[in-house]
Amino acid sequence: MAGNNNQVEWRRVLRRLEGLIEMYEGANNALKRDLEPRIIEAMLRLAEIHPDSAVREYWGERAAAFDRADSEAKDHILADVGKGLLILLAAPFALAGAVIFAAGGIVYGAGSIVVGLGNLMTGGFFRRK
Repeated sequence: MAGNNNQVEWRRVLRRLEGLIEMYEGANNALKRDLEPRIIEAMLRLAEIHPDSAVREYWGERAAAFDRADSEAKDHILADVGKGLLILLAAPFALAGAVIFAAGGIVYGAGSIVVGLGNLMTGGFFRRK
């Protein structure tokens, strides 16, 4: 149960970080300075709650790199992080699409078997021409 709560918290923080990055990309310098501590906090929170040590290390490094970077480098760091967030947030939808596609293939295959059996049992009498 605790793992499920961590997963829900992980997704919530990911979405919050995604929103902060979107706000940061279109912001003026004053707003960027206000958003920077919140972005670092979100990255550190991701590092804190993930069970995998490699992921914790990645987010900790991203937060440290973002903290010490100049404004141009911060834009590049956030662009890389944004691509990763997109992959993480889109993965469940891609997986669901693949499952639906596979289920459709199974239904089509089963239908083809039924048609083949019907043709075999009737000697092809009802076969379309």
